[in-house]
This record gives sequence, C-alpha cells and structure tokens, in this order.
Amino acid sequence: MPAHPHSPSNAQFPSPQITIHARDRSALHALRSALNSRVRRSPIVTTFSQRSVLSAQRPIPMPQDHHPNHDLSAPKSHAPKSPLVTAPSQRSTPSAQRPNPMPQDHHPNRDLPALSAQRSFPGPQLTSHKLPLSSLFFIIILLISSPAFSQNKSLNYSAGFTAFGSTDGEQPFWNRANRNGLIRDDQASGFFRMSAHTPLRETQWVDYEAGVDLVGYPAGGSELYLNQLYAKIKLGPIQAYGGRMIETHGIHEASLSSGSMGWSTNARPMPKIGVALPDWVALPWSRDFLHIRGHVAHGWFEESRYTQNAYLHEKTFYGKIGREEAVFSMYGGIMHYVVWGGHNPTYGQLPSSFDDLLKVMFATSGDEDAPPGDQDYMLGDHLGAWDMGFFLNINNYRMKVYRHMPLETKDNLKLKSPQDGLLGIHLSLPGNGFITGILYENLYTMWQDGPRVMDPGNWRDGQKGKENYYNHGFYRSGWTYMGRTLGNPLLLARDNTADGYQAIENNRVIAHHVGLEGRLNATTTWRSLLTHSQNHGQWGSVENPLWDEDYKYYGGLNQFSFLTEIATRLPWHEQLYLNASVAGDMGELYDRRFGAMMGVRFGR
Repeated sequence: MPAHPHSPSNAQFPSPQITIHARDRSALHALRSALNSRVRRSPIVTTFSQRSVLSAQRPIPMPQDHHPNHDLSAPKSHAPKSPLVTAPSQRSTPSAQRPNPMPQDHHPNRDLPALSAQRSFPGPQLTSHKLPLSSLFFIIILLISSPAFSQNKSLNYSAGFTAFGSTDGEQPFWNRANRNGLIRDDQASGFFRMSAHTPLRETQWVDYEAGVDLVGYPAGGSELYLNQLYAKIKLGPIQAYGGRMIETHGIHEASLSSGSMGWSTNARPMPKIGVALPDWVALPWSRDFLHIRGHVAHGWFEESRYTQNAYLHEKTFYGKIGREEAVFSMYGGIMHYVVWGGHNPTYGQLPSSFDDLLKVMFATSGDEDAPPGDQDYMLGDHLGAWDMGFFLNINNYRMKVYRHMPLETKDNLKLKSPQDGLLGIHLSLPGNGFITGILYENLYTMWQDGPRVMDPGNWRDGQKGKENYYNHGFYRSGWTYMGRTLGNPLLLARDNTADGYQAIENNRVIAHHVGLEGRLNATTTWRSLLTHSQNHGQWGSVENPLWDEDYKYYGGLNQFSFLTEIATRLPWHEQLYLNASVAGDMGELYDRRFGAMMGVRFGR
C-alpha cells in the first residue's frame, strides 16, 4: 500500500528529546550481563546485545510512524496572565517591584510578595521530572526483539531520509506545523529516521505494543535523539502506557485539520504515563446505544521553561449516543489539562505533593503554600476544551461535524464564550477516487470572555474577560512544549518560551481552513491544506502603548498559507516510498516564502 501523504519519510516524523546519560552506565552494564546470559537461548537478543545495546552513541533502528489519534480528548486558571513584555532580567523580582507595560488589571497578583522557595509539602513529593528512559529503552528493545515476547506478533520497521529547504531563512508554516516538532526552522536541512514497533492485535484480549523511533540531523547543528519510546499493555478495552508517543486529542480529522484546540500533533511527544479507554466502549446495559471513552495521564514538561520542570495532568471523557453504524449519532466530551508544580523564578518551588495532585485533578484551590490567586481559585494553569458534535453515515458517505470550545476558567464551563472555538465539517467519500476526503474548519478566538471586568473585592468571580488563551502568569511558557504550541498551531508561539515573556504572542485569530485528500492512482496519494487567517495578537488596553499603531498586530495581519504533498510507492521495490511536498506563505504575518521537502523511506 502506498504511504500516507504524511508518512514517516516526510514531516510527520515526531521528535521529542531523549538522551541516555552517563549516569545510567551502571544500569547498562548490569543489563549487558543479563543479556549475555541469554546468548545461547535467544540469537536475536544475542546479536542485539553484541552489536548495539550498550552503545548510546550509535543510531538504533526504531518505530514506524505511530499515530494513535485516539480522538481522546476540560478549564484556564484565573491565576494571573503575565505581561507580554516583562523584561527577562526582571523575572526573578517580586511582581510589585518590576515595571509592567501591560494594563494594571491584567496581573492581579503583581503586588503580592514572593513566597519562600524553601517549603515542605504534606504527603509524598512528586520530585522526579523524568521517566527512567534508559531502563524503558532497553525493556522496549527486549519486547521487540525477544522471541519469547514477540511470538505471533508482527514487526513494523522503517528507515529513511528527508531533505527540506525554503527561499527564506525559515520554513513555510505548513512545512513545519503539525509535524510533531520534527521540522526545524532552518532554511535548508535534512534528517534521517529509523523506527520499529510491534502493534497491538485487536483480536487479543491481552497484548502489548512497544516502539522506538530515532531521528538525527547530521548537519546544521547536529542532533540525535529518540523521538518516540513507548510501551503499552492492553487488557480488553483498557490500555496502560508509558513513554513518548505521537498522539492527538479531541474528535477531529487529524490528517487534514488545522489542529485540535486541546492536544495537536504540532509539538514533540512528551513523556507520560497513563491509562485509557482509547475506543468507544458500549455500556453493557445500553444495548450498544450508549458509549464512553477517555483517558487520564501524568506528564513531565522540559526543564528549559520559565517555570522549570513543571508537571502535566490531563484527562478526557466522552459519551456517545447511537449505535456504531447508525445513520446518526452524537457525542459530547471534555479535554482537561493542567500545568502544575515546578520551580518558578518569583515564587520558588510550587506545590507538588500528592495532595496537590488531587487538588489539580478536581480543579480546587491550593493551600497556604500556593501562590496568591491559586489559594483562592484553582491550583495550577487549567485549560482545555469542550468537544461536541455528531456523525452521519448515508450510503457510505460519512460526515463528521465537531466543535471545540476553549476552556480557560470556570466561567468557560458555563459556555460564557460560545462564539470562540474550532468548528469542523469533514466529508469522507466512498471509493478510491481523486478526492476521498474534504474538510472545512473555522477558527475564531477573538472574544475570550470579552474585555476585562474588575471587582477587586471578589477574586473568584470578579475578574472576567481577556482570558488570554494558552498563556498564564506563573507558567509563562504557556501551552507549549519545546517551543511549539501544544494546541492549535494557528495560535502562534514565540521562538523563546523561557525568557519571562508570554509564550503565545498571537491568540486572537479568525481563520478559514480547507483540507483535501485523495488518490492519483493505486499507489499514489495526495493532500492539500489551504489556510487564510486574520491575526490580532492578544487583548490590549488603552493603558498599554503596545496596543497602539506601533503594535505589530494592530488592526490585524492577513495571512495565507498552503501545502500540497504526495506519497507514492516506487516501482523498484514494494517497500520503497517517496514523499514530496511544496508549501508557501503569503501575507503580513510571515515573510513571503516558499519551500519544498522530499524524502525516501524503506519499510513496512
């Protein structure tokens, strides 16, 4: 079968940073001894242990593109929204001492003193900010390679190289957006990727899946890292998982969409552990009429953020009314994410105990050790989206209509800003014709609960408006991971998200987006993305001089971006594929630029 238009040889390769450190050498030597003891029993493991298991410097063949696209998919803390232009050199100064060009009503906690960084918290402390990735790496290698574990399981593997370039110093928007953080902004570069994974078997009640995925940039700031490294255990409809893996939340059409408002494929995969019902599961007493799905997970943000080593709490829950193949069915659900814990330059170590995790999970206020604001409202930076829509299935024509409405505060739970959100309509056509899928999306995030309304005597409900989507006062790196927006990439992140400035500089957007896909012949697929947007930066104020005619986004910036790409199987070998794409930007937000990308991949 031909590769999908965003198959592993092009930009759909994800890329989180995972490194095997020298401090793990003792564990690696112990693993070598264990592996050598199995030399006579397992030739596969013997070969692997002799050639590459303890060589952290050598590339190791890794997993094929893994797109769970669970469609899994909840509110933004009224903690202070930080100023856009606070100087980096001032970020460790208590809020009351630093000048702030943002309107005074934009940072309600600026006059409160910093809390001590030396505190003890009740309950067990969640002090580790990294998974034991070295151990996980070798466990996954054993799962993939050992005959004892791999009996009757298939192995998918892939190896390829992709090169890309542009007419400008940076890549066009759709060359780099929703590529799992893989494509760098270099004018011209290239990367190789090697992957391997063993997929789950749907017919098995108990099963496992494991995968590894290596990406390397040999030139232009050389880089070698594990892009995916994960393991799953399946027990009936329930799955437990850990590691880094590509995923997206929210019901939408991931291959054509501009991106989920909750969790898209724009950033590199994040290390997580979690439990999920990834597919619709019928309630036993409902006669296959009521279904549920969802997940809960804990993750670790990177260290190089304004608030370092923060944690992620995420959960989704969905319900659906209608049988699987019914003409009409409808669904509703919620995506809920919380950035919490970590070390803040102003407030020191933020609450991170197990008791604090429970407060985060249920969106309740913090105790006396929490920063001001979090003591009265919700602990951590809460965000997410309502997700609701319906499905139509008529004579093999399938329609999906979805609506993601941002959640940033408890007021958003009451649908106080229904005009904001992502509306999508996708039509899937029967057969293998020139066009097999059509998508239209409208993104509108201009209202954000309206202008700021202040009532200093009522913290919980008296401060409304200017929700400043994807930004936060304590967690100024915002809803980003390794510099890329975790949600919809049209809400643009700045290049540097750890310098004290707000990360998301453009979150008031009106966009119209079209996605098309289809087949040119039996072995060649194609897709196109066309996006026009009006970009208005953030909510401003007459008190802030950045919101006058000199402000970059004053009056709105019009932008058009496009992408067209093909994927085909080459005639010389049934496992050899070619991917090629062209993309461009024209407008006021980005410089006028055009780019191209081409990749070759061998694998299955």
